Amino acid sequence: MTRSCSPSRNPDVTVIRPAFDPVDHEWYTHLMDRFSILFEEIREPGFPAGWYYAIVPTLNLTTHGEGLEGARKAVTELLQAWLAEKRANGEEIRREPDVFFTQIEIPDAVQV
Repeated sequence: MTRSCSPSRNPDVTVIRPAFDPVDHEWYTHLMDRFSILFEEIREPGFPAGWYYAIVPTLNLTTHGEGLEGARKAVTELLQAWLAEKRANGEEIRREPDVFFTQIEIPDAVQV
């Protein structure tokens, strides 16, 4: 499969997308659930350096892990368990709408 990459501000992160749009391939969308994940470096007391939150905005779920790979593994396991529970209880699973994410820079409003 051909993949396209988009740059990231973090040199350790590369965004890889399929070369085709899964929405155009009905068979593809029935094989898996797809969710956007936001990774955020944890800068709180009690967490060692290098830990990240993994946030699933559509489902309001959050977990964390050591490094980006640890956070990715943790959120994958969380989603698998969450989806299995929802399906076992016959509950509807919210499908993710189109998601757009950007960052903006705001000048510091408080000048000391």
